[in-house]
Amino acid sequence: MIRRFTIRLALLPVCYLLAAVFQLNHLVYTLLKGHYFFYQTVFYASMFSLSLIAIPPQRSSVRRTLVLSLSPVIGYLSGLIAFFLIPLQTGAGLGKLLDIRDISYIFFLSPVLTFAWLIGFYFVLLIVFLGTDGSVQKPLIT
Repeated sequence: MIRRFTIRLALLPVCYLLAAVFQLNHLVYTLLKGHYFFYQTVFYASMFSLSLIAIPPQRSSVRRTLVLSLSPVIGYLSGLIAFFLIPLQTGAGLGKLLDIRDISYIFFLSPVLTFAWLIGFYFVLLIVFLGTDGSVQKPLIT
């Protein structure tokens, strides 16, 4: 289990490099220039945490098709969490963070426009590809 956890943790930079090669982070960088590092840190930390909840490394009865179909949801939710927490870095405080008037449809559309869902798919695809999803099936690569 520790090995699977470590491999999954090592897949985060690989996923970031894939996103950089395919320029999936370009729009996020353009929109959030000063907050890009904070967004990426929160995004990948939440994506890793959500992957541990959705695909536990020690679980032995994981269906790969179900996992792959849920992977865009993991990326989408990670993008929402990261966009939601950006006001914390600007020093706006918890009051601004919970101000419901600022949460509009564009907030919920932002992970779709910034390809967070696709980055989540890449991450889970790497998890399944390397066999760290906990399934009893052989990994696709050994």
